[in-house]
Amino acid sequence: AAALLTHPLRVAADLARSGVPDLLRTFLFLPILGAEWLLLGLPALIVYGVAGGGLGQISHFSNYYSAPVLAVLGVAAAKGARRVALRIARRTRGARLARARLVLRLLATATLLACALRGPGYAFRAPKEQRLDVRSAVALARPDAKLVVQGSLFPHAGYSPRLVPLSKLAATGREAFLLDPLSNPYPFSSGELLAFLDRTGRDPRYTLLRTPRGLVLLNPAWLPAARPSGPASGTEAQAVLPSRAATLRPGSGTP
Repeated sequence: AAALLTHPLRVAADLARSGVPDLLRTFLFLPILGAEWLLLGLPALIVYGVAGGGLGQISHFSNYYSAPVLAVLGVAAAKGARRVALRIARRTRGARLARARLVLRLLATATLLACALRGPGYAFRAPKEQRLDVRSAVALARPDAKLVVQGSLFPHAGYSPRLVPLSKLAATGREAFLLDPLSNPYPFSSGELLAFLDRTGRDPRYTLLRTPRGLVLLNPAWLPAARPSGPASGTEAQAVLPSRAATLRPGSGTP
C-alpha cells in the first residue's frame, strides 16, 4: 500500500493500460455515477489493475480471487443507472425526453458496435480435463508422506492437512509431488518445472505414476517409518519419463 501511495503516476499509468478501463466500459461507465459503491471496490480494482505492471487484461477478472469486485461494480452500475433515470425524469419533458432517449440509444448502439468491432474483451476460461484426475491422484499418494501439489492443481486437491502447495523445486525423498507440466507452472517457468520433473523422476528415491490425463505423481519409494513393499522403480522412471518429456510443451491456464 505504501508503494502504491508513493508512486501515484506509475499507478495511474498501469491502470490506464490494464483491463480496468475495459471492465468499466462493459458497464457503460455507470459505476462512476454509483461512486459510493465504486469506492468500496476501488482498492481491489487498483491492486488487480497494477498487477504485472498493468499488463493483466480484462480476462484476468475471471479469476475467483477478483470475483467479488464484479459484484460491487454491478451494484455501482445499478446505482448509477438509477441516478441517470431520476435526473432525466426530473429535468426532461416532452421533446427533451425524446432527445434524451435518442442520445441514450445512440450511445448504446455506438458502444455495442465498438465492442463488436474490437471483439470480446471478457471470457471465462474453459476448465481443463486434467482436474478430473486430481482427486484420484491424491488418493494414490503415500498416506504417510506430505503431498506437495502444483499451484494450478491445488484448489482441486481437497482439504487434507498433509497437502501443501509447491513453493520450491527441491526434493528430499520424504514428500510426494503431484505435478502437471502442461498447466500453469506459476510461480515457476515451464522449463524449470520440466527440469525438476526430469531430475526427480530419475531419482531412485521416487517412483513415478502418470494418470490417464497426464498428471504426474512422484511417490517416495521409502520413508524411515515404512520400508519399501516393492522394488524402487528408479529405472522405470527413467524409462517412462523421456517419452513423457518429449511430448511436453510449456502450457498455460488453470485446470
